[in-house]
Amino acid sequence: MIRRVRERAAVRWTVVAAGVLALCCAAVLSVSGATGGPEPASARRGTAIAVVNLSKVLRRCAQWQDVTEERNRLLESRQRALNKLVRQAQVLRNEQENLPPGSEERQLKTAELKQALDELERKRQQFEAEAVKQYSEATRAMLASIDQTVSAYAQEQGLQLVLQSRDLAEAARGASDPQSVMNADVLYAAAEMDISDAIVAALDAAYQGPIQVK
Repeated sequence: MIRRVRERAAVRWTVVAAGVLALCCAAVLSVSGATGGPEPASARRGTAIAVVNLSKVLRRCAQWQDVTEERNRLLESRQRALNKLVRQAQVLRNEQENLPPGSEERQLKTAELKQALDELERKRQQFEAEAVKQYSEATRAMLASIDQTVSAYAQEQGLQLVLQSRDLAEAARGASDPQSVMNADVLYAAAEMDISDAIVAALDAAYQGPIQVK
């Protein structure tokens, strides 16, 4: 049981992080081109469209790298705390098993073991809830930064629409469900339409330092 609790905690945290990040990468960014002043030349030629690969932006920008490093640090710290509780529970279990069945000492040790296991489960749930909250807040902050940066860049460049793209070849290699590939927002875009590198550069230029996750 103790081993299952430890494995379940690691798996849940991985699933939680993957689920939150999937929500981030599912965003579609659209920007109006009404900025006032002279109409940009690109707009006069027709609708100016660009694409942003959010997965690429997240992998490369300093802000998200710091978020990921901080999340991993916290998860490792919490896992060490859980492992300590697991070891304490295991010691109690060994002591309980060495006591005579039906004896008062064994009953007391059984109660102590149950209390230790309850504390282990309480801490696991607490850490999981904290991890979800912290990662969600960091993700929302990252999305807000991307949204503001894309909006500012689009207005500066006279873009009227910015869509999310993704690497279909990469998605196909890692996808167990073809639907995840079919859900791509952009199936093809010329290389010059991809402004992902420009968005990363703008994000890094505006980033003030590591996010303090509390």
